[in-house]
Amino acid sequence: MAQKMKAKVQQTPQLPKVIGLSLSFCVLDIVAGKPTLDEVEKIIAGTKCLNDETWNKLIEDYRCSHWAENPDECEKVCRQLLAEGKVFQPHLRNDMAPRLTVRHGLNGSDHWVSSEAEIKWKLMM
Repeated sequence: MAQKMKAKVQQTPQLPKVIGLSLSFCVLDIVAGKPTLDEVEKIIAGTKCLNDETWNKLIEDYRCSHWAENPDECEKVCRQLLAEGKVFQPHLRNDMAPRLTVRHGLNGSDHWVSSEAEIKWKLMM
């Protein structure tokens, strides 16, 4: 009986993972439940936050602009993504960031993809 239970647990399918291309827009989507936090592999952000002070400033700015309708929940999700190491910032290495003017994939979204191969990149300005 225990072996059958163990086999069932091992057969639980994994949720498909997605990659976000905009911290502000993706947090809004996650708060709305599409996708869930568990479905997010990572977010490749166009931000350039070097430390807690710059993150706090960015989050405060987003609370008043992008996330104004639900600032507390959006901040909570953002901080959870940061704590889980799911936010990547290519601009910290002077690398390219995703280009959001191009529809990348998932449901015509310009800020969610299922793999990095779908991303259109732009040079840092």
